[in-house]
Amino acid sequence: MSSSVRKLAFEVLSRAEREGNLVQDLLPGYQARLSDARDQRLLFNLVVGVVRRGLTLEGLLRKLTGRRPQKLDRNLLWTLKIAAYQIIFLDRIPVHAAVDEAVRLTRSPKLKGFANGVLRELCRQVVQRAVATSELRVHSPRQRLMLDDGRLTVFSQPMLPSPRHHVRYLSMAYSLPTRLLERWVAHLGKAELLQVLRACNSEPPLFLRPNIVRTTSEAFLELLAQADVQAVMDGRAIRLLTSRDPSKLPGFSDGLFYVQDKTAQEAVGHLPVEPGQSVLDLCAAPGGKATALAERMQDRGEVWAVDSAKDRLAKVTENTRRLQLQSVRTVLWPSSAFDERDQPFDAALVDVPCSNTGVLRRRAEARMRFDPASLPRLVQLQRSLLLRAAERVRPGGHVLYSTCSIEPEENRQLIDSVLSPGLELVEDCLTLPRFDGGDGGYWALLRLSEG
Repeated sequence: MSSSVRKLAFEVLSRAEREGNLVQDLLPGYQARLSDARDQRLLFNLVVGVVRRGLTLEGLLRKLTGRRPQKLDRNLLWTLKIAAYQIIFLDRIPVHAAVDEAVRLTRSPKLKGFANGVLRELCRQVVQRAVATSELRVHSPRQRLMLDDGRLTVFSQPMLPSPRHHVRYLSMAYSLPTRLLERWVAHLGKAELLQVLRACNSEPPLFLRPNIVRTTSEAFLELLAQADVQAVMDGRAIRLLTSRDPSKLPGFSDGLFYVQDKTAQEAVGHLPVEPGQSVLDLCAAPGGKATALAERMQDRGEVWAVDSAKDRLAKVTENTRRLQLQSVRTVLWPSSAFDERDQPFDAALVDVPCSNTGVLRRRAEARMRFDPASLPRLVQLQRSLLLRAAERVRPGGHVLYSTCSIEPEENRQLIDSVLSPGLELVEDCLTLPRFDGGDGGYWALLRLSEG
């Protein structure tokens, strides 16, 4: 890893904190400064990893310094986190390089010595880096951390809280806030909880959705194989077995596929639609589900892709054009075009704004932004959007409600609150995130009565 990658990582993280931005919104501009694709990927992994593993890193630094991280100079804290992440989680990077570069990035001579001492002590504590469970020489859970790929880093002495303090231990081990863990411990079984915890810090697989208007799953798999891209069918989706830049895959510019998680593909696949129908997608941006509906309808009929964000609707248009679909119409809401439409839709999909607890591995900051106190307001908005969509569907038509949350209030509890003689539940499904599989999420198919 070049020193410029570490320097850019520091700039992204400190700027995101200073300006209140999401790191994933800032990263593309900084990646463009690097000519080597490997360095671009390293920058992404380093920045997202430091944010994702923030609570773990802060716990280790507190143990090493005897100080609360909030009491440290903010620039120094980011420098220490970046170096500590490399030492603990990136075994291909020499520890001396991580330490030396951190000291070099620290401006104050006094703080240079402090940073050097803290990081060298961390290096002394690490006795095994990225080892398989079968190779463990230490078995105390307080002396090991699971990495994103399931391997472990082992310390010479206890660095984590005692597992007897269950939530505190899990919080540091998996870098999740206690306010979220307390909920999961209460409503998930032990096996389910461990599955979700492991998934939250994993690298998500890359899933593709073949554009069935222009190709078939079989033909697209063959195209990938011809380009030496290893991929397999996984449910409705195609899963790549190695990490690739989607824009460099064969068929991207020809609109032969769309990048979409397996769970999202499964959800939209349960809304009954037919060619020639009129379908509403409320909260449509960036267009993954709207374009999936258009493809399932063989691009015949109309899909109204409605969203309240003009800039995000532009992304729907961009994706629709690349996929060469003609039946998707983008509509800004509120607007007269949507509000004054008299004709009911045959079906509707509403993928509501949510807490994102099923996709924490994809949205680095979401775990720390989760606030149980804000859930009632969020649920009220979700309920309102669902009912608004249902109002626009003809008698006998269907509405598919979906979230990327695994919280009961946003899912089945909300659905139960809207059921009536005129709106019945056909089926629903909660999917928990998996380390080697799809994201977490929920969908419910509702049907309007004929009367």
